[in-house]
Amino acid sequence: MRKFLFPLFLWLTVLFTGPALQAESDLQIKLTGSQVDWQNNAFVFQFQGTTNLPDDSRLEGFVFYAKKITLPESWQKETGKKYEIEHYLMDKGVTEVQKGRFKLDLGFLKRQLYSGDYLFRIRFNPAAQIKMVRNQLPPNLKPIEQEVTTIFGDPAELANEKEATDRDIYRDLEKVQHLYRDLNRTIDQYQKLQQVDSKQWAEWQTSWRVEIDQLKAKNKSRFEERIYWMESAAKYSLNLLCAELTLLANNFTETNQNTGLAKAHESFQIESKEFLPLFTDQLYTLGFQKIIDKPRVNEILAAIREDYRILHEFCLKSFNDPQMYRSNEWLKKTSVYQTKIITKLFELMKETPDYTLADHTLPLSQAITKYFHLISEGSAASVKKQKQKIEVYFEKLTKSLRLNK
Repeated sequence: MRKFLFPLFLWLTVLFTGPALQAESDLQIKLTGSQVDWQNNAFVFQFQGTTNLPDDSRLEGFVFYAKKITLPESWQKETGKKYEIEHYLMDKGVTEVQKGRFKLDLGFLKRQLYSGDYLFRIRFNPAAQIKMVRNQLPPNLKPIEQEVTTIFGDPAELANEKEATDRDIYRDLEKVQHLYRDLNRTIDQYQKLQQVDSKQWAEWQTSWRVEIDQLKAKNKSRFEERIYWMESAAKYSLNLLCAELTLLANNFTETNQNTGLAKAHESFQIESKEFLPLFTDQLYTLGFQKIIDKPRVNEILAAIREDYRILHEFCLKSFNDPQMYRSNEWLKKTSVYQTKIITKLFELMKETPDYTLADHTLPLSQAITKYFHLISEGSAASVKKQKQKIEVYFEKLTKSLRLNK
C-alpha cells in the first residue's frame, strides 16, 4: 500500500562568505522541502532548496533511517533516556547549485519502506569544491551540515510491517525447500531410468534456475543494514541457500558428464545430505523452527473437525436422553473421541510450531479442552456457545494456512 509523507517545510540558515559579499552572515542556504515521494513505482527521497552560494557549488545529500532502540531499564535509570537512536544510511548523492537553487533525488527504492523517522542531511564541504568556487570562499572554512527529521508512514504500524516482512521471508524459505525437493526428485528419476536425457535435463535446469534467479533478485532488494535485523539476516541466509542449491545442480551435471550417472547420483546424495542441516541452521538463525507441511496440516485439521463434529452431534442427542447421558456407553464413546481429538491436536501443534500458525493452534486446543469439560456438565446451551468459539479458531487457522503461501 502506498504511503505518502506529510510535507515538511523548514528554513535553515547557514552562514559563510559569498562571492560578492563581505560578511559570512550575508550568505544563506534555504532547505525548502524534504520528503518521500512515490514516482514510477519507486520511493524517492527528495531534497530541494535555494541558496546564494556560487553556481557549481557542490552539496552532498544523505538520507538515514532513524531506528529507536529501547534501552534496558537499568540503562534508562542511569542515562535518563528511554531509548537511543541508531542511524542507517538509505542513500547518498551529490548535487550542484545552479542559479541559486538546488535539488536532489535519492533512493528510487522499488520496495515498501518502514514507517518511522527519516533524517535528511545536506552537507557543504569547502575542500570538495572546484577551484572557481573555493576562490570565492573565506579561508579555513569548515564543512557545514544541516539536517531535519521527517516522519514517513504511520509509526504505529511498524510492528505490523515487520510481521509482514517475517511472513515474506518465510515464504521465500519455503520456496527454497520446494526447489531442493524438485531437484532431488528429478535426479532420483534419472537414477531409476539409469540414464540422463541431456537435452531434457538442460531444459529442466533452465526452468528451475529461473525460480532461483527470481528469489535472488527479490532478495537483493532487502536492506543490508540492520534497519530490521530479520531482513539483513535473511539476505545473507537466502543468498547462501540459493548458491548452495545452484552448486548442487552444477556438480551433478559435471560429475555425470565426467564419470557417469551412478557416480553423479552417489555424489549428489552425499552433498544433498549436507544441504539439509545448512537449511535447518538458517531456519533457526532466522527464528523459524520448520517449514510447515501444509498438506499434512490440512489433513490433521480435517480429521480433528470430523471427529469433533461426530462428538458434538452425539452429545447434543444424549443431552435429551437421560438413559444415554453419562451411561457407560456415553462415557466410552466420548472418551474415545476425546482421545482421538487430543492426539491429533498434539500432532497439529507439532506440525505448526512456527509463529505463523502457532498463534491459532494453541487457542484452538484450549477451546476444545474447555468443550470437553462442558459436555460433562450437560448444558446444551453452553456446549453450543463453545462450539461457536471453536469454529472461529478453526476458520482463523484455515485462513492463516491459505495466507501463508
